[in-house]
Amino acid sequence: MEADKGKSDFKNDPKPYLDYLDKEMTFCGIITTFSLACVLFMMDKLFSTAKPQTSTFTIDFSSTYFVSTLLLFTISAYLLFRQRAELAFYYGQISLEFTSPGYTGKTMRYFFNQVDSWKFWYKYFYGIALIACAFIQLVVLIVGTLYKGYKMADFLNCTINSYFISPGLLILCLVYNYFHIKNHEKKSLPHDNVYTRIGISQIPNAGVGIIAIKDIPKDTYIFFPDDDKVTWIDESKIDELSNSLKKLYLDFCVKKGKKYGCPINFNKLTPAWYLNNSNNPNVYADSELRFKALRDIKEGEELTSEYSSYSDSVEDF
Repeated sequence: MEADKGKSDFKNDPKPYLDYLDKEMTFCGIITTFSLACVLFMMDKLFSTAKPQTSTFTIDFSSTYFVSTLLLFTISAYLLFRQRAELAFYYGQISLEFTSPGYTGKTMRYFFNQVDSWKFWYKYFYGIALIACAFIQLVVLIVGTLYKGYKMADFLNCTINSYFISPGLLILCLVYNYFHIKNHEKKSLPHDNVYTRIGISQIPNAGVGIIAIKDIPKDTYIFFPDDDKVTWIDESKIDELSNSLKKLYLDFCVKKGKKYGCPINFNKLTPAWYLNNSNNPNVYADSELRFKALRDIKEGEELTSEYSSYSDSVEDF
């Protein structure tokens, strides 16, 4: 069946993406552990009661500059730990949804969109930036101690200059983050990615249907971004409903086994729910119920799908 082509698509197999998330979790864990090790080492030096031996290389571990470096490592460890925790959460949710569709009440597409958002990774971004700032401050502190008495050391140890380094770098990170979001998340207009509207069906006695309002190229995801989650309802919960309400489930829901996949509320039916059935469809649904054009579709043509390719057959109530 032609509709099965989508099942080999990368987006329908989460394993490569789960492997990627696993690597990022491992990296976050390693960097978090490293930051915590630095914190523990520096705290040991800060609160140690042992007096330093006479040496040409002596760092003032009680200086506010050293303490601020300790604080940078601490915040970095916290941010990266939070990032790893969120990655682990989405890793688990994607795995659950893949092994038991409908278990979470959300599609894998929803989770992919969440994790792929630049805003999701801000803790990762700033965690790494803070580690960089901490290392730069350590370098300044060590160089200033090693070359005490030299003009370069005086320059590096200047209070105004020393405390400008980290704030300056963080301001640059904030500016970069702001313009990155502005460039990659430009506000779209309401008609962007809109190919269809509800109209009178061209199929006899079908009532309403989905009509193309412009040409739709083959392999286009027609209703993107339609990311409202699908709610999976056990059929036993609708047995006592009136016939008119039961018909809502029969007319609009996707059936998988003994569950019906529905919008979170029938008042939120999007155009995709109004596709009519056809044995010669021009649209198919992938495993995440995203509808894709099987061929080029002309303006004014009605969009149809074959229900049996993604929904179990149901008998009348």
